[in-house]
Amino acid sequence: MNLTTNFQRCPEWTAYVKHRQPKTLIVWGRNQAIIVPAAAEHMKQVVPAADLRYFDASHFALDVNANAVADAIIETFH
Repeated sequence: MNLTTNFQRCPEWTAYVKHRQPKTLIVWGRNQAIIVPAAAEHMKQVVPAADLRYFDASHFALDVNANAVADAIIETFH
């Protein structure tokens, strides 16, 4: 997989989660420049029960906010 094939498969993945409605946590950096925050909002529309959390970070929100993201994972899936 690479960035090109990932983008090509987005409609397939979106259809899958729309149909399955899995318990979902969306973690997003507010300053994300590679994949804009509107993509997070789109996934929230596809899975309305998803927990969408924004962090003061860019593409590497997990690296910058590891503890807060870990807490979000525990809160969402515990």
